[in-house]
Amino acid sequence: MKIAKALLGAAVLVLPFGAARGDILVSLEARDAGGAVVTGSVAQGTALTVEVLLAVDEEHDPLPDVRAIEFDFGGSAAGLALSDFSWLLNTSAYPVQLTSLPRPGVATTRFNSSPDLLTLDGEPVAVASFTATANATGLLDVGFSAAVAGSSSAAISADFSNPIEFTAAAGNVSGGTFEVTVDGSSDDSDGDGVPDDEDAFPDDPDESTDTDGNGVGDNADPDDDGDGVDDPDDTFPQDPDETADTDSDGTGDNADAFPTDPDEQVDTDDNGVGDNADPDDDGDGVDDADDAFPQDPTETTDSDGDGIGDNAEDDQNMTPRVGGGLCGLGAVGALWGALGGWAALWLQRSGPRRRWRSSAGPV
Repeated sequence: MKIAKALLGAAVLVLPFGAARGDILVSLEARDAGGAVVTGSVAQGTALTVEVLLAVDEEHDPLPDVRAIEFDFGGSAAGLALSDFSWLLNTSAYPVQLTSLPRPGVATTRFNSSPDLLTLDGEPVAVASFTATANATGLLDVGFSAAVAGSSSAAISADFSNPIEFTAAAGNVSGGTFEVTVDGSSDDSDGDGVPDDEDAFPDDPDESTDTDGNGVGDNADPDDDGDGVDDPDDTFPQDPDETADTDSDGTGDNADAFPTDPDEQVDTDDNGVGDNADPDDDGDGVDDADDAFPQDPTETTDSDGDGIGDNAEDDQNMTPRVGGGLCGLGAVGALWGALGGWAALWLQRSGPRRRWRSSAGPV
C-alpha cells in the first residue's frame, strides 16, 4: 500500500488507534536532540522533538484544500510533558488558534485556513511539531482521546467545493499515538519527577508534598505547615513549630535563647550569657579553651583521648601489668594508686610457722 511504503521509508513509528482502516492516517515521528529517530527507550528527562504527519488513503488521494486541522492531546500520559507546539505549514496568511502547549484545561490545538493551504496525498507530510519531555514511560496521543473527560478527537476538514470532515471519533482518522519508553526510571505516574513512592499526590503533576498532612498539596495550600500563619507571613513555612525570626539569625524565635540578639542563640549553662560570649559555656569552672568537653558540665578532661570523659570512663588508665606490679583488677589497682603508687598486702595462712608475703613496687 502506498501509505505503508512511505511510512516505512521515513522510519516513522505508527501505532494505530481506533479503526484499523482510516481515510486519514496520523503518524508521529520522534527525534532526539541529535536528530536521530527514536525507536527504543530513552533516558528519563530526554526532550524529544515530535512531528505530526498526515496522509490519506488511495480513495481520497488527492484531498484538496485542507482548511482546518484539530489535534487533541488529552489522551497523552501525564509523564510526558508537552510544550512548544508549532505549525510547520505556511501560516502567515491564515488565522491560527492555540499554537502553544500546554494551556491549562485545553487539550486541543486547531488550525483554520483559507483555500489552498494544503493538499494531502499518500505521502506523509509534516504539519506540526511539539516537544515531549519524557519523565516517565507513557503514550503520546494526538489523535483520539474520547475516553478522556472533556476532550475531543482529531478532526480534519477539507475541500471547500465539497466540504468533508474526518474525525477520529467517526473512525475515519486513525493513528496519532506513539509510546515513549523511559529506560530504568522508577514509577512516576504523573511525570512530575518525583517517584510515586515518594509523592504524596502520585497522580497530580502539580503536587508532590503535603507538609501538614491535610490532604491539600503544598503548592495549593496557603499554609503548608498548618500552624495558622499563611506562608507569605511565615518565616518558616515548612516548620509548624516556628513562624518568626526576629533577629534574622536563621534560628526561629521559639528555639532561640536570645531571639532579639543576632549574635547568640544558645545558653548552655543558663547563666544569661550566650555561648558565643561566655568563656565557660557549661559553667563547670573550666574555661572552654581548656575544657575537652565545653558543652558538658560533668566532664572536663579526656586523658587517653578516646572521646570519653575521664569521669564517665571505667578504670581510666588502669591497664593491668603482666609480670609484676598491678596484678589485680581495677578496684585493687585504683586503691594501690591512691596510696602513692606503693601497695603492700600481707597474706597469712594459719598453721605452724608458715607465712607468705607479697609486695608490689612502683606502678
